[in-house]
Amino acid sequence: MQLVASAVPVRDTPALTLDLLFFGDSRDLIYPLVDKAEYDDSVFESWKWTLPDAAVPLALTVFGDWIYSHADGIYLFSPSAANNCEIATVVEEIDWAIENISERAPWLYPQLLTELGNSGFERVRGKLLHFVTPLCLGGVLETSNVQQVNIREHTVGMQKLLRQL
Repeated sequence: MQLVASAVPVRDTPALTLDLLFFGDSRDLIYPLVDKAEYDDSVFESWKWTLPDAAVPLALTVFGDWIYSHADGIYLFSPSAANNCEIATVVEEIDWAIENISERAPWLYPQLLTELGNSGFERVRGKLLHFVTPLCLGGVLETSNVQQVNIREHTVGMQKLLRQL
């Protein structure tokens, strides 16, 4: 499961400035990215077998998807969906997308995050929102298909599954 990318050098990418951005009409809803303090670099390193050699991690979503830069763009690797896709050409586009998440960032599952937030669900620090039935196995984007798991447990479980696909 290796993403093929061009040989264009990686553009210097500044740190994402997403820490102050929220989505929807309420700051009470679940923020789509995980604070870097909640995980260490070994989590990203353990996913290297699925990514291009020069991938540079930028952020981790609350669903355990990696936003990373490589060659000529910004990509999202979704273990649950078992795919890599380009989501932007520069980091600033990610900021812009999150400011207008429901219209420009479907890869962050804004409707599901809104439903979870409206139901009173609160993400626990150090845990990810994990699909009980992964999307690549026919799982659905519904609150009943979401549970919280430790970041490490999510990583190990999803890696075992993806190695079998």
